Amino acid sequence: MSQTPKFLGLANSYLVWRISICQENQLSHWLRLL
Repeated sequence: MSQTPKFLGLANSYLVWRISICQENQLSHWLRLL
């Protein structure tokens, strides 16, 4: 049971990392279009 909080934190930070990567890619994409 003690593994669950650690796993949730890991999954959460992974999601945040993925979202930030996505936003960075979109930002550079829009900048290229300008």
